[in-house]
Amino acid sequence: MTLKPWLPRVAANAGLVPRQTVPQPVDPAQAKALLDMLGASGVVKRLLAGASNATEYFLVEQPGDLPNLFVKIVEGHHAERQIAADAIARFVTTGGVGVSHLEDGFPRQLDDGRNVLAYNFVDGRLVADAKDAAFASDMACLGEAIGRLHVRLSEWPDASSVRRQSEQRRHRLDKQLRRVLDGEPIPGPVPGLVKRLVERYPDAFSQCAIDAQTIHGDLNPGNVLFDSLDKPILLDFEEAVSAWYAPLVELTYVLERFVWARVENDDLALEVAGKFVASYVAATGASLAVRTGALQETVEWLALRSCILMIESHEHGTVWPDTEWQKFEALVSLAQTRRPLLEAIEGVFTMNGLD
Repeated sequence: MTLKPWLPRVAANAGLVPRQTVPQPVDPAQAKALLDMLGASGVVKRLLAGASNATEYFLVEQPGDLPNLFVKIVEGHHAERQIAADAIARFVTTGGVGVSHLEDGFPRQLDDGRNVLAYNFVDGRLVADAKDAAFASDMACLGEAIGRLHVRLSEWPDASSVRRQSEQRRHRLDKQLRRVLDGEPIPGPVPGLVKRLVERYPDAFSQCAIDAQTIHGDLNPGNVLFDSLDKPILLDFEEAVSAWYAPLVELTYVLERFVWARVENDDLALEVAGKFVASYVAATGASLAVRTGALQETVEWLALRSCILMIESHEHGTVWPDTEWQKFEALVSLAQTRRPLLEAIEGVFTMNGLD
């Protein structure tokens, strides 16, 4: 299956820390229409989390023992990707990975061409605050969950489709990068950052890593919840449809967003990273070559990829807030400032057998 080219919309969770979702009342007529579409009863609430794209989010609180539903209404051309993402999410559950998946019979199409997608609602909590005693144990549990995820995704039967779509995206990014190298104007408030990264990694998207496989691709703090048993539940597998990267890319992304971007104390950050990596290794028995400087280079590569994607989507009419561009400038700067910590974490990989 080949999906339409993927372009990012404005991030649902701007910045590094997801906003608390706030349920809001819904017009009674709209609520009734949605319940009729779902074939459900109960109370409908709109979920607002600072998103500035066209997707609408709802919580349907059903009566009695019926499960609550998380409902998304998306433009028609996004539905096919959501279906493909749900197939991956369902597949990894057989490896003991907690996910939220589409309810049977969805998506359903509205008269205006948009699609309704209903998922089992996860009434969970975000990862504990870095100052909380539970933070280290949460990260250890997350390391194990991602390990199980990577093992199962390495067996995804439609891996050829993921690789093909990832290569198509990589070729588009490479063309965009070449245009920047040729001097085309760079939108946004951080053109200097983009230019430096492009010049530093002119071949960033020219080839695929040898040890690449399907990964989740977007395990940011808003896509990980912990249920009542403190088990991680991984959300939003949309990116996995075209995420063919080395597992180290995902591990770096998680460590960046959950650890060194949130934990100011180097000793604590290193301790937590160690527990995360040890749990990952226990779940996978993986062997990754992590040379000195690899984490910082991966952070810069991730920032470059995001900036090039934003440039491409900007050309298609997406208006990105300055803060989204500046986020990547801050992350690159942070990785440079905390390079000794990143190198110490690279040593953690080695000590846990990832050499």
